[in-house]
Amino acid sequence: MAEYRNPQKLKHGNNLTIVTTGDSSAAATPAYGHYADTDDGRMTPWPELLAQRYTSHKFYNRAVNGDTFEMMRDRFYRDVLSLDPDIVIIAGGGNNCWDTSKPVTGVAGIDMANQCMANGIYVLDVMYMPISREWVERMSHTAAASPEQKDKIWQNAYTMQAAVVEWCKGHEIPAVNASGVFADRQRLHTEWLRRDIMHPNQAGYRVICDLVAKQFSKVLRERRRR
Repeated sequence: MAEYRNPQKLKHGNNLTIVTTGDSSAAATPAYGHYADTDDGRMTPWPELLAQRYTSHKFYNRAVNGDTFEMMRDRFYRDVLSLDPDIVIIAGGGNNCWDTSKPVTGVAGIDMANQCMANGIYVLDVMYMPISREWVERMSHTAAASPEQKDKIWQNAYTMQAAVVEWCKGHEIPAVNASGVFADRQRLHTEWLRRDIMHPNQAGYRVICDLVAKQFSKVLRERRRR
């Protein structure tokens, strides 16, 4: 397999197209509306908050609730590459961790990143999952899981994140690690989570947006054509 790196320049100069693909951590879709903390039952996810900050560029949020890396890859050309983006933000992998019957891998996520770089598209990676045992214990999604299953879910999440971070380092892909902000060494920051202790609330989305915007601005400064 060819070894790709992020392009040194963005394709289209000043009028950029940015596409986010991911799962419910980026979609804020109404399937979890009963946990929502806004009057209309829907929150503004961080990709849309990012678009509000950079109004001279075109943003598309193609995150889908419940998607695994493999499901994202299956729709990658239709939903992402067909838009001829300058930058693709990959924000997924969490749903891969629930299956405790097999080892977790990030191969499909790597495939998507390689497809981008092979076509001169810059890649950003965003990791959200709060990697802590408290998170696994308290979230509603694991309420019926056995202690052994919960331990495996935690191991899956830790292994997935470590593998993605290591691969991104080797391929010049910035990895925005929101995980360490939501669950630092002191505690799990539930004030940024919905009542399911699984998804970001509106305050949490603002936290993620701040982190992504910092890296996004750096990319614009360093990689835009002059």
